[in-house]
Amino acid sequence: MLSIENIWYFFTTGRKRKWSFYASHINVFSKMLVFRFFKMFSRSDKPERPIVILYGHKLDGNLKALFNYANEKNERPYDLYYATFDEEQYEELKKKYQKGILYTLKSSHLKIVMHAKCVITTHGPAGLLPLHWLNSKVHFVDVWHGIPFANYYPREFKHMRFYTACFVSSEKYKEIYQKFRGFREDQIKVTGFARHDIYQKKESISKDVQQKLKLDEYKHRILYATTSWTKEYRRNVIPFGLDAETFFEGMNKLSRELDSVTILRMHLNTDLQFDMEKYSNLAWIPQNKFLETNELLTAVDLLITDWSSIASDFVPMERPIVFLNNPMPDSYHEERPLPMERGGFHVTNISELEEAITDSLTGKGPYIHESQKKMRDVILGDKFDGKACERCDEEIRRIVLN
Repeated sequence: MLSIENIWYFFTTGRKRKWSFYASHINVFSKMLVFRFFKMFSRSDKPERPIVILYGHKLDGNLKALFNYANEKNERPYDLYYATFDEEQYEELKKKYQKGILYTLKSSHLKIVMHAKCVITTHGPAGLLPLHWLNSKVHFVDVWHGIPFANYYPREFKHMRFYTACFVSSEKYKEIYQKFRGFREDQIKVTGFARHDIYQKKESISKDVQQKLKLDEYKHRILYATTSWTKEYRRNVIPFGLDAETFFEGMNKLSRELDSVTILRMHLNTDLQFDMEKYSNLAWIPQNKFLETNELLTAVDLLITDWSSIASDFVPMERPIVFLNNPMPDSYHEERPLPMERGGFHVTNISELEEAITDSLTGKGPYIHESQKKMRDVILGDKFDGKACERCDEEIRRIVLN
């Protein structure tokens, strides 16, 4: 089903990317048109079972949780695949998994995608939007890639109005999806966040992560992870107007005094690089070094962030969060209220940051701010029970078996 909003979205979603992005998507779209034409005259290649496609930037977060859960259930009534437009990512995943990974630029793989009964996405339909144009009977489901503080306008989600369902983390967040994203109540299913299920085994996962990343020699592990900025990212990634060297030296000194290590993990979209070798108690662990953010969080004792949705993934840990009072990112709307308040300690300068870290980790002050407990209720509700994947699977079965 074509619309002006959908066409505009498809041709502008990659406007900040290289031309190879457009080339691959046009390639796939062209093949889809050809396959759709021949499919009208042949039904011989119809799959025996419904096909479900997972699609996003990476096979991580909610997509990975659903992928692993489905592959552990031998009796599932559908076939599940993860599809990517990225050849390098495909080759890497193909080595890790024996089956279930598709590269959309391969004709044989794209045919499987074209037979999908359901597509589950984390960043909107993006390159698979033409699948909806060519066959409006394909169900699209949103599991999103994070629980942000962003105060969206409903118009920003017009390209997803055709979605069959959105899986959200709590009843409160269902209300937020209606008010700030404009989805209908019947579209929104409260399942809990699939990727939070692993936290039921956080102790064993934490031990493995600490050993793998050589973080187990420290008493505390502090994570510094800020959000993606657009126009002024380089200015805001280092807080309080400090230069990088001053900030890193200060954090390194404090970490050493607290027998801690501070892990620096910038947003996936940033190209910033820092040399950490001269700092004894700082560790640079970007996503291309260790992709699994949720696993990393099990090993973290305190989180420092600004507006990043990583705070919502750290909330279940019930460990302190310190928010940098940076200005709102460019994509936020200052005239609109936030869908939920940032719950935790708020700091406006380096002295307050150091005090908040020290007080929380040494017991001189409150371990967790009261506002963080309120934020936890908004994000998790009563669905943090290790059964989110199960509830998502039940919803997927209802969709593909009808």
